[in-house]
Amino acid sequence: MTQYAATLLASADESNSSRAQKQIRTLWETELDSLYSEWLQRAPVEGQGAIIAAQATYLKYLAVQETVLQQQCDEETASLQIDAELARQCASLCSMLHNEQ
Repeated sequence: MTQYAATLLASADESNSSRAQKQIRTLWETELDSLYSEWLQRAPVEGQGAIIAAQATYLKYLAVQETVLQQQCDEETASLQIDAELARQCASLCSMLHNEQ
């Protein structure tokens, strides 16, 4: 996924850069949702509330980070940093889910 995102962004010219970044963001958000769903499906019923709360908390944290970055950086830099944060969270969840097996 990371290689695909990098290729997509690198192949975009300046006019398509914004569109490519939005596609990359959508890919990471979709992957994140998928990983949280997988975690939720594996969890016992009594633990599912904590997973839902963890996802909601992370998404709130991400929204605050994005707001702060947009105030400190240009839009492209902020977007790249949020994408990197999404990639780290996906990697962390993936590692946790696949090391549990």
